[in-house]
Amino acid sequence: MSGQAVEEVLAVLRERGGRVTVGRRAVVEALVETTGHMRAEDVVTRVQAGHPDVHASTVYRTLESLEEAGLVTHTHVGHGAAVWHLAGDDRLHLACDRCGEVVHIPPGLFDEVEDHLRHSLGFEATLRHIAVPGVCMACSRAAPP
Repeated sequence: MSGQAVEEVLAVLRERGGRVTVGRRAVVEALVETTGHMRAEDVVTRVQAGHPDVHASTVYRTLESLEEAGLVTHTHVGHGAAVWHLAGDDRLHLACDRCGEVVHIPPGLFDEVEDHLRHSLGFEATLRHIAVPGVCMACSRAAPP
């Protein structure tokens, strides 16, 4: 992604009443520049590499405020810390409980589940970014731990 993507996210933040500060810009840049997920600690490291004066607590608060604005989201993949990414970067994951491998699965796989929940139970599920725990094929073939 590019600087244009950063400016688009920041424009939405402004439209939603948020201020654009050096810290917020640096957090958005870190998230835009990554191709995967980032733990909050990774965002702090990347932000402070270019802006050592931005405190870790500022990064954490920024992630929370960007999530409240609907611009970023987080999920728990496996047993590790939450990971952050730009909203709209919907991903579904299978997370192996044994080896920690994370496999991305295509969007739409849970559409039928969402439809069933909506029509049968009157529940509007948001299955846009989830991690399904289990055991990967390699681990299931190996001896139990």
